[in-house]
Amino acid sequence: MKSVLLIDDDAIINIVNSRYLEKSGYFSSVKYVNTATRALSDLSTSYDSGNNIPDLILLDILMPVMNGFTFLDEFSHMPDDLKQKVKIVMLSSSMDPKDRALAFESPYVVDFMDKPLNHEKVKHLIELL
Repeated sequence: MKSVLLIDDDAIINIVNSRYLEKSGYFSSVKYVNTATRALSDLSTSYDSGNNIPDLILLDILMPVMNGFTFLDEFSHMPDDLKQKVKIVMLSSSMDPKDRALAFESPYVVDFMDKPLNHEKVKHLIELL
């Protein structure tokens, strides 16, 4: 069983996406946070205390304070074993092809998907893991 961290400032999207993930039966833990800064703090705390690190992060691009790309920059400073364990999928409503291209410049991003999740997208996420 795998764990997921959703990072999105839209509470409704977080609830919808978490329900799809939970219903799949594949994920033992689905957590969401509404800011990238909170996600970085939680990841750091979990790593330092030896707690569960998510196998998958679903990351929005357009968020206040810290956007998804800034999160990726900060994530690059995390310990190597943490970075190797976690796969990141950008999950965004952005239709800008530049965002997609920029996402794939990060070595940590394994895919880019449009919001919201559905059954087919969840199946694809499972295949990525």
